[in-house]
Amino acid sequence: MVLWKRGSCRNAKRLTFAWAMVSLFYNGGNLLPLLFFWDTFYAFAVASGMDQSYIDSYIQYYTSPGWLIFIVSFSVICGFLGSILGSRLIGKHFKKAGVL
Repeated sequence: MVLWKRGSCRNAKRLTFAWAMVSLFYNGGNLLPLLFFWDTFYAFAVASGMDQSYIDSYIQYYTSPGWLIFIVSFSVICGFLGSILGSRLIGKHFKKAGVL
């Protein structure tokens, strides 16, 4: 949606924002089974051989507000920094070589 507008792929700020949002939604997708399909997730985890202690520790991280804030913010920050680093590398190497 961020890159919907024509010419948005050339706008560095929109690309950086889009990558930050992709990182947020990619990692935020791990929360969906826990929030909406807990019974199915738990049955699958037990059937696949996971120990109860592992399931409990997994749930502890994804249900604690402090850990949720850390996980989501870390994902967004890494997506943002990765986009900036990638654009600098492209500018330094590919543009200098005449590829772009």
